[in-house]
Amino acid sequence: AAVNNAKLTEILSNFSVLAETPQTSTLFARVLRVQAPGECDGSASTCPKSTLYIAVSTADEYPIQKLYQLPEGYNWAFIGWEELPEDRNQPKNVVLKVKVQKPSKAGEKTWWIDETFLVTVNEQAGSWLNY
Repeated sequence: AAVNNAKLTEILSNFSVLAETPQTSTLFARVLRVQAPGECDGSASTCPKSTLYIAVSTADEYPIQKLYQLPEGYNWAFIGWEELPEDRNQPKNVVLKVKVQKPSKAGEKTWWIDETFLVTVNEQAGSWLNY
């Protein structure tokens, strides 16, 4: 049967997996980017944007799962894992570094300026801040 959910169809049709936590982590996380269709037309602000999603799951028989969405931006990218829980007795936070590009101001030599964020997530809450 066809699924009549436009947002779900868009996500599942256009996502790329940027990263997954290693098996040693006691909290599973997957970083996904959903790229809007299209291409640039002469300036950075005409380029299609992307959305970054972070799916988190406990490694239990009945896992607790949570999905986080970062704001739309240009060229979201995964940089690396900063902290992974590898011991069940330590706090269960996954900390990762990501970047997004913003159009540069007129007159600059490049179209893009990178902005980096540190993201902290677990199965209950998430936060992010400029790095």
